[in-house]
Amino acid sequence: TKLEKKLGIRCSDTAAIVLQDCRVPLENMLGTVEQGKKTSEGYKGVLRTFEATRPLVGASALGIARAALEFLKAKLAEGGIEIRYGLPLSRMTNLEAEVVELEAMLRSAWLLTLRAVWMVDNKIAINAESSMSKIKAGDAVVKITQKAVELLGPMGYSREHLLEKWFRDAKINDLYEGTGQINRLIVARRILGYSRHELS
Repeated sequence: TKLEKKLGIRCSDTAAIVLQDCRVPLENMLGTVEQGKKTSEGYKGVLRTFEATRPLVGASALGIARAALEFLKAKLAEGGIEIRYGLPLSRMTNLEAEVVELEAMLRSAWLLTLRAVWMVDNKIAINAESSMSKIKAGDAVVKITQKAVELLGPMGYSREHLLEKWFRDAKINDLYEGTGQINRLIVARRILGYSRHELS
């Protein structure tokens, strides 16, 4: 077993495990035992698992994004910069408008993820919503952490603060449980009614 050296999520080890000349009991197969008896059903079980876990990846991404945004606003406030929420965007400074845009991005991803989690809890078919929540949250966390680092300059990438870690950790949320591109294909297939082979 070899541990991977990674850009982000360094507090969580990633390793390849190979089961060679090993018998795995049927009850340990992904999906149900009945699905395991049909080879294609095990793969379908994995896909159904992804449908339920993608919103959780979105929720994790939103936690990172929220922490980065709160850190950014706290540091701006320490420097005497308060966001004037009562003003129209046209009367805000560029910095204020950027922060408000980041907040809107976070809020919209949160609402989509909340809906997807609710659908999972209520056992409602969720394929498109699951992928949409992961796409939106994955995009939001990358953009929010990157913009926070940019706006704070040297403080943003200093190891004295967690922001640089959150920036590194953000990208994985676009990659695991299916990349953003794969999830966009899933959403497109659902919306257009195409099969996997028709839209590739």
